[in-house]
Amino acid sequence: MSFLHLYINDGTSTSSVTEKMTKENNILINKLDEFIRKYYKNQLIKGVLYSSGLLVSAFLVVVLLEYLGEFSIAVRSILFYSFLATSIFVLVKFIAVPLLKLQRYGKTISYEEAAAIIGTHFGNVQDKLLNVLQLQNEKALSGSDELLVAGINQKINELKPVPFSSAINIADNKKYLKYALPPFFLTIGIAVIWPNIISKSTARLVHHQTYFESEAPFTFNIQNNELKTMQQQDFVLQVKLTGSEIPNELFIKIDGSEFKLEKENNITFNYTFKNVQSSTDFLLSGAGYNSKGYKLEVMPKPSLMQFSVKLKYPAYLNKKDETITNSGDLQVPQGTKIQWDFNTKNTNNLFLGFSDTTFNLNESAKDKFTFSKLLLHSTAYYVKTKNQFVRTYGDSVNYGINVLMDQVPYIDVSEKTDSTNFKSIYFSGSIKDDYGFNKLAFHYTHYTTDSLGNSRQKRGENILGVTKNQISQAYYYYFDANAFELKPGDKIEYYFEVWDNDGVNGSKPAKTKVMAFKAPTAEEVAEAAGKNNEEIKKDLDESIKKAKELQKDLDALSKKMNDKKQLGWEEKKKIEDILNKQKSLEKKIDEVKQENQQNNQMQSEMSQQDESILEKQKQLEKLMENVMTPEMKKMFDELQKLMDQMDKTKSNRKLKK
Repeated sequence: MSFLHLYINDGTSTSSVTEKMTKENNILINKLDEFIRKYYKNQLIKGVLYSSGLLVSAFLVVVLLEYLGEFSIAVRSILFYSFLATSIFVLVKFIAVPLLKLQRYGKTISYEEAAAIIGTHFGNVQDKLLNVLQLQNEKALSGSDELLVAGINQKINELKPVPFSSAINIADNKKYLKYALPPFFLTIGIAVIWPNIISKSTARLVHHQTYFESEAPFTFNIQNNELKTMQQQDFVLQVKLTGSEIPNELFIKIDGSEFKLEKENNITFNYTFKNVQSSTDFLLSGAGYNSKGYKLEVMPKPSLMQFSVKLKYPAYLNKKDETITNSGDLQVPQGTKIQWDFNTKNTNNLFLGFSDTTFNLNESAKDKFTFSKLLLHSTAYYVKTKNQFVRTYGDSVNYGINVLMDQVPYIDVSEKTDSTNFKSIYFSGSIKDDYGFNKLAFHYTHYTTDSLGNSRQKRGENILGVTKNQISQAYYYYFDANAFELKPGDKIEYYFEVWDNDGVNGSKPAKTKVMAFKAPTAEEVAEAAGKNNEEIKKDLDESIKKAKELQKDLDALSKKMNDKKQLGWEEKKKIEDILNKQKSLEKKIDEVKQENQQNNQMQSEMSQQDESILEKQKQLEKLMENVMTPEMKKMFDELQKLMDQMDKTKSNRKLKK
């Protein structure tokens, strides 16, 4: 009898059978899924134990090898990356994969594979479970077959009491602890008893690219804060040794060459890198032990290579501009505009500092800096270079600029009055300046009174010609007081003034002392005339006396010459004395005449003279003419000639005349 007939006889419908079979089938699938999850959970636990044992063992082996071998950077790198690769492989295989499959990521075991595993634990279940799975597949292929459904349902009912998950016992994993615990406890023991083995070797492996010194009874300690220096400078390396045994000598190895360090004391050494140009690798050695490798880094030095100074002079100097190279000490006229053009190397900033201000210059072009300044006063200045590698400055130089101020012009004058006209005055002088002149002038002020007796002043200026670009020159000037229509008691003050051509500060003046011409009052004229007359009279009396003495000498000489046949040296000497007296007398009379003329002129110009005074002056002039007439002067000249010829007769004849 078929399952279908049984269901029909029992009064059960076909749809009820199908629903019942689906429910039973879901129970079977859920039990299989639970088994698969427990399977991967068991795999994860087993993987944790396996991987723990493997990784701890591998770590312990690598650490012990490095501790015993103290390998080089290359070997330590191989060990480090080998251990890292092994760890990644073990963690992925034994932990990551089971964990992902436990969460249903990736491909997991099939129901058939699960059935096979379950069958190894429940021998009578495997065939039934596989048969159910096969029948389900046939049902899926053939569609709805009541007989097939009944068969599947019968098999499921037989498997329902079987606990699939009990096929896996997680507690069985305890047996794998024997692989994980011994390496773990061994590592703990070494870490407690010999911690240096774990810590030192681990550090060397983690920092596998770092050089570690060989274990020595002393340690190299570099005392410098940093191994950096500026290019083209010396660098003193300072080394201090610490430890139980200190070597007597210490060496430095540079590019395959070995140099001995200078010993300061038992533990301190130093070595000087001379004029360092580029970065240098080195290591230290002593007593057969080498330090790790070091590197002295050289920072590019900001340098001032050369510079030029362009001088633009003030226009009023008429001086051609010029350029000076590599000379910072300057002497320039005031108002000169200076432009510096600096050529540098490895320089980001250039500082140009003066006494009052410092300028931070930026590049005008690659390695070029430019600055200009108008100089009005002397100043010192400095030039300093800097870049990002230096804290202070690179090249630093100091210079000075001496600014030549435009000097105040110089002027002098001499004054001379005409001997025949006291109102005519002649001036001569000189002017000097460092660069030239703008103007030369004669200034005067006329002090007088008007008809009412009130004081009046009249100022004036006369411009003199001057060569503006000639720095030293003479000048002349004639002053005629008659042009002012002077009254008795008037006064004229005057001086000369010159201006230079200073184009920076403006023209600067210089002037002579103030001089004066004063017209005498009537009383002063009368008083002066009286004094002059007395002096003239006195001089005239003295001249007449000398004329009489001269006459006596002539008479005596004439008599003496009559008694001699010829002139001798004594007579000749006597004639010379008489001629000298004559010349002196002639000169004195001329002076008296000149004084008298000046006296007469002053009186006539400055006051009204009466007729009696004028008559006396004429008589006085006639008297002076008679003292030494032109005929007498002529005869004395002839006497001089006859004396030279030593002619007694003619000389005696002239003497008598």
